[in-house]
Amino acid sequence: MRLDGSTAEVTTPGGVRRVSLAEGSCTCEWWFDHRGSRGPCKHVLAARIAARVAVEAEVTA
Repeated sequence: MRLDGSTAEVTTPGGVRRVSLAEGSCTCEWWFDHRGSRGPCKHVLAARIAARVAVEAEVTA
């Protein structure tokens, strides 16, 4: 995973998924099918967790 501000790239066996943390959107098929009506996809959740850990690491450093 690569974080860059409010965007992230999540590498999966199916390819790279681009996630917008600000919008909570993703380029995966699940997101295109549901558009957030069933909550965020697993790529958005993973990016949010990674972003939170990065912020916490900066604060404690």
